[in-house]
Amino acid sequence: MPPLSGLDRLTVDAGADGIRRPPGSLEKYAEQLARIESALARMEAGRYGLCTGCDARIPLTRLKADPAIATCADCKEPENLSV
Repeated sequence: MPPLSGLDRLTVDAGADGIRRPPGSLEKYAEQLARIESALARMEAGRYGLCTGCDARIPLTRLKADPAIATCADCKEPENLSV
């Protein structure tokens, strides 16, 4: 059996502890984890810091504000993603 990804581990652990969480909190953390794993994949591919929309360099100030950001300001991600 292959090792669980971060998202799979999060899903497995969600109900195992019996803790009740606010609605949507698990989904929020799953989205954040997916963004982080995507950033790590871009690092491994040598594409970190390059916009996934237009291939422009993402300014360092933008990356410092959100290290998992995938786009430049012109190709900006939807505002509903909060970090």
